[in-house]
Amino acid sequence: MRWSTVKNLMLGLLIAMNIFMTGASVLKRVESERIPPLVAAAAADALNNNGIKCAPGLLPDRYLTVRTFSGGFPTAIELSRMFFGEELAFQTEGRTLIARHDGAELRVEDTRFSYTGGGEPVKADEKALRRAMEELGLDMSRAGYDGNGEFALICDGRPVFGMYLRAAIDGDGNVVSVEASWPGVDFADRRRSGISIIDHIPEMLELFPDGATVKNLEAGYTLVRNENTETYSFEPAWRVTVDGGRTEIIS
Repeated sequence: MRWSTVKNLMLGLLIAMNIFMTGASVLKRVESERIPPLVAAAAADALNNNGIKCAPGLLPDRYLTVRTFSGGFPTAIELSRMFFGEELAFQTEGRTLIARHDGAELRVEDTRFSYTGGGEPVKADEKALRRAMEELGLDMSRAGYDGNGEFALICDGRPVFGMYLRAAIDGDGNVVSVEASWPGVDFADRRRSGISIIDHIPEMLELFPDGATVKNLEAGYTLVRNENTETYSFEPAWRVTVDGGRTEIIS
């Protein structure tokens, strides 16, 4: 047998082995992410026995693997530069910092801020609003748009609960108003696996002691503040919506 033929056979064998090993690895991962039926059934029984109705299809049948993130919010000084082009002096009103210039006002409190300026707001499309916010210096790369002038923060395809940005501009594209809780986001390489709402059944029982009917379960993130570094981590969480429109965040 010629050496070239032997090499081709060996190469073909190696490719076949790689395909087999890749398939086996994917199958193993899929199996490891599947929630055992007995565990899912026990979770459903625990809810039903405590008056919380949850259709079987709402409880996930797989564990999630999610990437975690870190980030922080712009300071009052940074926001002053964004909206006024300079560092203005702030007045205090309780926990709120207030800066005013030429009829415009910026208010900053904890993780939220609002700005109101001059001009008449007009109906603007997503592209125009994004451009106006980016020109201010706000990062809109992870913003999802709802069609009504409001953006939600999306990380790795999932919402960061409670993070939003509402904006209005005038006919020339100048900012008329902004209201937001909008952190900057840094990627982290860390991943967490085995995430499921089933692990939070006890919290659900505490939140709805009188019972409820679960209408929707949504996986996302919630912000957790590090008191030592003043930074935030984006941790896996669930938004539970029940009858009557009530929502609770569980993490």
